[in-house]
Amino acid sequence: MIERRQTQRMKRLREARVAFNGRNSLMSGVLRDISQGGARFKVGEAFRLPVVLELQIGTGPYVAARRVWVTESEAGLRFEG
Repeated sequence: MIERRQTQRMKRLREARVAFNGRNSLMSGVLRDISQGGARFKVGEAFRLPVVLELQIGTGPYVAARRVWVTESEAGLRFEG
């Protein structure tokens, strides 16, 4: 597999959630790893995540993100902006 990541990722197991639909829809999951450019998010039915969303880690602020890949239970998110 070709590594496309341009920044080093750090393993994390942190509670996180994604928001979409103007923050009217939320899905909770676990942040598996994170880098300066994005994160791997584990959640049941990850395929239901929209392409454009916001990620909140713990009680921190929401960060705009884009889903760039998805499996049955994980999604790769790229931070926007």
